[in-house]
Amino acid sequence: GVPLCGSRMIDKGFSEGLMTDLRGTGFLRMIDDPNQTNAGDGADVGAFERQTPCLQTTLTVNNTSDADDANIGDGICDTNTTTAGSQCSLRAAFREVNAVAGDYSINFAIPTNDPAYDQSTGKHTINLSSALPDVTQGNVIVNGPGANKLVVRRNSGFFRIFTFSGVVENVTIAGLTVSNGFNTTGDGGAVTFSGKTLNINSAVFSDNTAAWSGGAIFAFATVRMNVTGSTFFGNFSSGTGGFSGGGAIHLRGALNV
Repeated sequence: GVPLCGSRMIDKGFSEGLMTDLRGTGFLRMIDDPNQTNAGDGADVGAFERQTPCLQTTLTVNNTSDADDANIGDGICDTNTTTAGSQCSLRAAFREVNAVAGDYSINFAIPTNDPAYDQSTGKHTINLSSALPDVTQGNVIVNGPGANKLVVRRNSGFFRIFTFSGVVENVTIAGLTVSNGFNTTGDGGAVTFSGKTLNINSAVFSDNTAAWSGGAIFAFATVRMNVTGSTFFGNFSSGTGGFSGGGAIHLRGALNV
């Protein structure tokens, strides 16, 4: 079918002189997405060409609640449609990210009168009762206000916090603390990633546990994983055999620190 936003096939092929894709008249063979790097002449790989560019969408989390999105897939991050304005939780933002393929930025603007704001530390805490929705069909930048200002943590139960897979290519996690993830059945206590590039910038990963590999992060990165200005402590993995282990990070791919 037509490549989804985030697909590795977008703008990575050659038109071979064709004017239309397999569908014929009205479906151009080459739609060059300005947000994608070309490998060929701007055509997509495969028989069908995506006819519209993948645009960057920004969602702004404005509270620390763990409520879900009210209308998944409408492009609006809002947990309560009966209250004026957008009530955007991190969970609702992730739900919207995965509902419609595309490129997303998640920013934060949580007021200091939020119930989970600690005046003594100047820190907001988002307590999760279950894993955030998997992201499988879009690229995402999670752009926190600072690791000393925002904590995202497992509050109850046992689960990994972030999962990125499918046709995801590029993910950035920046400016937040991720803690207390506990994956009792597999890899990655806080994060698992399968794609091209994973960026970890100015973040803290603390007290995360995985039953197998990557106490904090487990990643398959076909390009590389970049870690900049970040701290890992108190993370643990139980795996001991084969390609297992990595108390902080288990990476299959290139690493740039």
